[in-house]
Amino acid sequence: MNDKRIFLMPYSPKLDKIAALYILLTYVVKQRLEDVRIVFHQVGETLPETFIDVDAVSDYKSAGYKSATQRVLDESQYASLQLRSITGMDHFAACFDLNNRTGELKNRFPNNFFNLVNDWPRVTHNTSRDGHLTQLIETMFEVFDCYFQAATKSIQDVELLRNPFCRDGVRKIDTIITGFPDATGLAPYLQHMLDRTSQADKVTYERAKAIKPEFEFELPTAGDATVMGAVFRTDDRRLIRYLFDLHSNVNVFILRHRDGHMVIMSRGHQDFGAMAQVLSECEPGRWHHETRYRSPFLANGGESRSVEPTSLMPCQIRDLLLEHFVYTSRSQAAAV
Repeated sequence: MNDKRIFLMPYSPKLDKIAALYILLTYVVKQRLEDVRIVFHQVGETLPETFIDVDAVSDYKSAGYKSATQRVLDESQYASLQLRSITGMDHFAACFDLNNRTGELKNRFPNNFFNLVNDWPRVTHNTSRDGHLTQLIETMFEVFDCYFQAATKSIQDVELLRNPFCRDGVRKIDTIITGFPDATGLAPYLQHMLDRTSQADKVTYERAKAIKPEFEFELPTAGDATVMGAVFRTDDRRLIRYLFDLHSNVNVFILRHRDGHMVIMSRGHQDFGAMAQVLSECEPGRWHHETRYRSPFLANGGESRSVEPTSLMPCQIRDLLLEHFVYTSRSQAAAV
């Protein structure tokens, strides 16, 4: 095992990172997954002496790429391989770029693999965490193999697929490969993974119902009204969408993790720019202002890459919001 080439992955890799690993193994080093060693790395852990970095240390954002997939394709060290000339590769990469920019492919398509990859590490399992993640990567590699096989058969039909990486997308890929319109497309283990994550979702919803705010507070709006903010404690990010549903009176959420990390989220497209600047000045390098999605947020740490927990208490975050953030409702935004 010590002689195997090491690929460094984020501790909780997303689908674009798995796609980047697939490109590296299949088209760059041309090795099978079982013939290399995957290390799921957390910030602060000792790095191996030699490794190929798959967005674990130098992430795609810092280099100005749209996704980890694009980074591998367009990095100068691989330019001679002309990876984008591979049939289907441009559409393959564009899917990850689009989802990273808008979240569309994971939000608008049921049984999609972007969410499956996010949720699978949290599903109860009997193997080691690394083994559990490796099973996931193996399954996604099978999906990618089918995608490129279909692209070779009919690139025109593949490029018509808005999202190849969901249950319906895989069924259509299978139809392109086999020529049978009633193809199921889902391997038994992939179906098992979707079923398990669905069951886990139901348990998560029940857990979310039991979580109460640590405290609530009022925030000003662009008019004369106020909206409610609240602090919740949870380590499970799957709970967030349910907390939004269950607490319809809350517009701004401070999510506090047991280890001290926090996330600040809100309903709608809010401007956290002033708040982000203040947090960056208070704690340089600890906060990320995510602006790619319809609802921007502020994150102290994340699933793929960790940073030092904030030293601020929830009440201090509240006070900073009161001073540096104004909530804008849809009606107020329309009036501007």
